[in-house]
Amino acid sequence: MAGFADKLKAGFSKLSKVVDTDGVKDTNAANYPHVYDVSVEGMKCEHCSGRIVAVLNKLENVMAEADLAEKKVVIRTKTELNAEFIKETIAKIGDFVVTAINKVK
Repeated sequence: MAGFADKLKAGFSKLSKVVDTDGVKDTNAANYPHVYDVSVEGMKCEHCSGRIVAVLNKLENVMAEADLAEKKVVIRTKTELNAEFIKETIAKIGDFVVTAINKVK
């Protein structure tokens, strides 16, 4: 029989997408020509992914969403970002490590 923690974890994994557009002035994804798929180690719960999304969405010309089940963050930007900036920004939020960054477009 699964314990409470297992049930709680299973419940959170069903709430996989975290989209918080607070702070984002332009929520039209078509206006963001640069898209990055970022794999994040340490993103274990909705609170973690929510913190990452909230901080990224406070950056100018950035719109982010997290997929907790996949442990990924999709970052859309109007200007190109370099990998080090993405890694450092996410690491400063908490105990998170960027393990891969794929520029989708």
